[in-house]
Amino acid sequence: MISTDPRPKPSRYSLVAPLALQSLDAANPCMIAPKASKAMVKPDQLELLIAAAAGAVLGIVTAYSLGHEGLGILTWALMGAVVVGGVVYCVKFFR
Repeated sequence: MISTDPRPKPSRYSLVAPLALQSLDAANPCMIAPKASKAMVKPDQLELLIAAAAGAVLGIVTAYSLGHEGLGILTWALMGAVVVGGVVYCVKFFR
């Protein structure tokens, strides 16, 4: 019997093919389509960079005031940059 389905049959040995074929099906309600949006522009990137730098400074100040040294200060700086940058990104995403 000849199939009229234009999509190729997935290989039973492939883990990637079934997912790729599902994403081709527009009527499949199980697949979550990414929100169509424009790429980040320079002002958005600059805003996130400034937020990450401010978070790093906040983390350094917090670590220094708690009495951490060396690697502890770097860890707090990284956590501050990630948290503040993430908050700014999420606020921009839901705006």
